[in-house]
Amino acid sequence: MSRKSSGPGVSFFAFQDIITAVVGIFILITLIMILELLEKVDAASRTPAGDAAAITRVIDQIRGDADAIEDELQQMRQRQKDENHSIAMSATTTEEELLKRIEEQQGRNEQLASQVAAVERQVEDAESRYQSERLAADAATREIEAKKRQVQTTLADFEARTEKLAGNDSPLYNDRLSDGRALVIVRLGEHPSRPARLSMREGDRKTSRAFIDIADLIKAIKQREARESHYMVLVAPGGAEDFQSLREYFDSTKGSSLFGSFNLPTSVRYGFDVIGGDADIQLLFELGQG
Repeated sequence: MSRKSSGPGVSFFAFQDIITAVVGIFILITLIMILELLEKVDAASRTPAGDAAAITRVIDQIRGDADAIEDELQQMRQRQKDENHSIAMSATTTEEELLKRIEEQQGRNEQLASQVAAVERQVEDAESRYQSERLAADAATREIEAKKRQVQTTLADFEARTEKLAGNDSPLYNDRLSDGRALVIVRLGEHPSRPARLSMREGDRKTSRAFIDIADLIKAIKQREARESHYMVLVAPGGAEDFQSLREYFDSTKGSSLFGSFNLPTSVRYGFDVIGGDADIQLLFELGQG
């Protein structure tokens, strides 16, 4: 059976040397015993003829001892041969087991390397997620800080407007209604600081436009888009007659039926209030201005 070796095999030279040395010692002992026997035979040959029978017995005994030694040597050679075969078989089995263990260890090493690589990828993914989450958290923190500053600014502006509102006795109006119409302020009657008796201004402006008479004012109103404006008429002392004329025009833009008048898409929306000669209204955007 062919075997693939990936490393040096197991060496049994030391064990064979020991076996060889033991066999040599036995051979040396055998030679020494043979020499002693030869000396005994030589000594027996010098004895008288009457001892021939004793010599013959000694020779037979020596021959028997030699045969026993030879048998023992044969047995030792056989045992050495069997042991060498056993050692060779053991070496083959040991080498195969070693190769098998090496392959198993290599498989375990590859599996361990794969697990380590998987753990490293998980660590990299965790670090990437941590970086992304940290960047997102930093962005969220900056956004929160910006909103916080915006809220603080709004609160400060609100507090300033509230303080100004607390000391303001004039009516306050928003520059735009909830339906999206822009507020247009019309003042009729005497004004404490302007000679014009008729004026109109946009709800998001402080400057106003003066008119010669009510006809001139109605002409300017007709040039505006009725769907985009809501008129707030302020009637000061001396403006009742002009208000009556203006109100008749406003009402003429409505539809009529047996059940009364109703608003059309082209109808002019308006409201009115009666104020004193030295009174005026103030818009919300004007609170922050001196």
